[in-house]
Amino acid sequence: MRFLSLLFLLFGLAACNLDLPSADDPSFSSLEYFYLAQEKHNHGKFDTAYVLYTAAIEAIPEEPEFYYERGRLLYDMDRYKEALADYAQAIKLDESQAKYYHAQAVIYAEEEQFDLALPALRTAVDISPENASLHSLLGDIHLQQGDTLGALDDYQAFLRLQPQRPDFRDKLASIYYSLGNMKRARKEAELALRMDDKNANYYYTYALILSELGEDALALDGCRKALELDPTQRDFYYLAAVMALNMGENAEACDYLQKAAEAGDEDAAELQAEYCAQNS
Repeated sequence: MRFLSLLFLLFGLAACNLDLPSADDPSFSSLEYFYLAQEKHNHGKFDTAYVLYTAAIEAIPEEPEFYYERGRLLYDMDRYKEALADYAQAIKLDESQAKYYHAQAVIYAEEEQFDLALPALRTAVDISPENASLHSLLGDIHLQQGDTLGALDDYQAFLRLQPQRPDFRDKLASIYYSLGNMKRARKEAELALRMDDKNANYYYTYALILSELGEDALALDGCRKALELDPTQRDFYYLAAVMALNMGENAEACDYLQKAAEAGDEDAAELQAEYCAQNS
C-alpha cells in the first residue's frame, strides 16, 4: 500500500511538471518536498503544494510540522474537515505547540462550533500565554457567545502584552459601556483617542459614553468629529441629532435627522416627521 501511495505521489509530481529532488537520504528528500511545498503554497499553487506536502508526509510520517503545514494549505483551499484532521494528527505527534491548537480553534470559531473552539484556544493560551493574538481571539469568541466579562478579561490580557493598541482600548470602552461602568468606559475611550484621533468610531464610542453621563455638549462635539471623519454612518447622525436637540440646536438636529433618514434609519425618519415638520 505504501509503495502504491508513493507511485501516485510521483505521478502527481510529474503531472505538475516538477523535477524530483535527487538525494539518497529519505530525510533530505522529505525536506526538499516540504520546502518546495511551502514555496508553491506561498505562490498560490495549491494543488502542487498539496502533492508535495503529502510526499513529505509519506517520507517521514512522524513529523508533526508537515501535517500542520498541509493543514494550513487545506484551510486555504476551504477543505476544513481535512485541515482539522491534519491539525489533530500534528497534535497527536506533538502536544506542545500552541499554533496547532490555535489553528483548530480558528476553524471551529468560523464554523461557530464554540464548544470546540474554546477548549482548543485555552490549551493554546496555557502553552503560550505571551501570545497576544490568542487572547484576542479568545475575547472575540467570548463576546460572540455573550460572555462579556470573559471577553473583558481576555482583552485586558491582550493589552497587558500590547498596551499601545487603540482598537482594543475602544473595545474595552464599549464593554464597560455595556456593563454600565461609565467611568472606566470614558477612561478607555479617552486613551483610544489619545493614541489615534483620526478614527471616527472612537469618537462615536466616546460620544455614546458622554451622552450617558449627561455631557451633551461634549457628546455633540464628539459626534461632529466622527462625522467629519466618516459622514456615511447613519448611527453617527442619529446620535448627533439627539444631542443637538438636547442642546437646543434645532436646525442642526433636523439636518442630522434628514441625513439619517435618507440613510434608512426609520427612527430618524419618524422623529423628523414628528418634530422637524412642526419646527420648520
